Amino acid sequence: MFRPTSRRGAFTLIELLVVIAIIAVLIGLLLPAVQKVREAASRIKCQNNIKQLALGLHSFHDNRQALPPMYVANWANCWPYILPYIEAGNVKYDLTKAYSDPANIPAMETQIKLLQCPSVPFQRNFTSSSLSPNIKTTDYSACRINAAFYPNHGITIGSGNAYTGAMSDTTYSPLTAITDGTSNTVLIGESAGWPNTMLKGVGDVYPTRNFVGCAWAREDCVINLSHITVVNFFGADNPCSGQVINCHNAFSFYSFHTDGANVAMADGSTRLLRSSVTPALLASLVTRAGGEVLGDF
Repeated sequence: MFRPTSRRGAFTLIELLVVIAIIAVLIGLLLPAVQKVREAASRIKCQNNIKQLALGLHSFHDNRQALPPMYVANWANCWPYILPYIEAGNVKYDLTKAYSDPANIPAMETQIKLLQCPSVPFQRNFTSSSLSPNIKTTDYSACRINAAFYPNHGITIGSGNAYTGAMSDTTYSPLTAITDGTSNTVLIGESAGWPNTMLKGVGDVYPTRNFVGCAWAREDCVINLSHITVVNFFGADNPCSGQVINCHNAFSFYSFHTDGANVAMADGSTRLLRSSVTPALLASLVTRAGGEVLGDF
């Protein structure tokens, strides 16, 4: 007796929708993991950048027996001094001229990848710069304490050179000047997101808090720990009250990493300063001769 061969028809609409739903669920489960892995890789790359910059500063110190100036007013910050030590000797920067001198504009327009964190999600040109629309920025800076930081957080000033960071403001200084210990003193850290002004992960559009700063060689591109605390910057309702890491990138430690900001200590090691770091502990870490006793960090 002849029996017709049964044939499987095409997917029904319900079956197709079920398959699509399963795929969507799998993508939804995998995407956060992929993003987390990607951010972990970016943070490691950022740590490597800051490590190489610290080693460049140490190489400069080995050659000159001193660290370069943190900044020289109307002239430059520390980065132009160490270009030959971070494999950027091809960037022709003239240290006998100010950063704003026309002779240094081509150098300022050169993107130095080591100075930029891969976690920052947007383009990095100073399109509003009066010098050139193509000037590049940096996400890493030297650091110091502004006098206003202490009373605004109820901190007693240390017994030593309380305001000075690992590098001196305008002069060369040896590592031996860091009497708090090189492993206890921050050398450089993240202040990321420029030329955008950032507040807790979003652009800060408040007019008096908007800056066009941190071109990579500009002299005032330093972490000064000042505006993060003062009333005339944030007003009486300070959104950064007590939070000194990853709140605002105006002259303070700020990154696009979820847990904190990367720093290099004066001994060349790297650390992640968590967003929960207290103002008092941060002040102790930034000053080089405050005589403070540090806890765990």
